[in-house]
Amino acid sequence: MNKYLTKEEALPIEWMLYDKICPVLAPIAYEKFHLTPNMITLIGGVMSILALNALKNNNLTMFTTFLIIRQILDGLDGYVARKYKHFSKWGEILDHGIDEITIFSVCLLIYRFLGFKKFMVFACFAIVLSYFQDKRLKCLVKKDRECLKKTKIFSCFESVIFMCFFIIMLFYIK
Repeated sequence: MNKYLTKEEALPIEWMLYDKICPVLAPIAYEKFHLTPNMITLIGGVMSILALNALKNNNLTMFTTFLIIRQILDGLDGYVARKYKHFSKWGEILDHGIDEITIFSVCLLIYRFLGFKKFMVFACFAIVLSYFQDKRLKCLVKKDRECLKKTKIFSCFESVIFMCFFIIMLFYIK
C-alpha cells in the first residue's frame, strides 16, 4: 500500500509513515472505528484548523504538533483508500482542497502577524518548495524511479516539517 516502488525512492520520515505508521493506524481507523478515507481527510482538516488557531495565538509548539498530526492523517487517508479500495474522485478533490486551504490560510496568518517583508520571504520559499513537490508528485504518478531519486529531498512530509521550522524561525527573527 506504499505509494513508492522502493525504499530508496522515499525519505526516511516519509518511508516510516507509509511503511511503519500507516500499516498500524489503517486497521484501527478503518476496521475498528469505521473511518473512511474521506472521514480521515476531514479529521485532518480539523487538525489544520487547530494548527491555524495555534499559529494565530502564537503557540508555535501546538501549531507544529497539529500540523504534523495533520500530515500523518494526510498520508493515512490515501493509504486507507489504496489498502481497502475505497477511493473516489470526491475524496481526491477533498484531500487536495484541504491541503490548498491550509497552505493559503497559513500564508494569510504569516502575512497578518509577521508583515509584508517576512511574508515575501516565506512566499518565495513556499513557491520554490511547491514547484519541486509538484515535480516529485509527477514522478510518482509516472513511477519514474530516476526522477524520484533526483527529487527525493522534496517529499511532502519532510517539506511540512521543514516549513514548520522555517515559520518558527520567521517568528523569532526581528
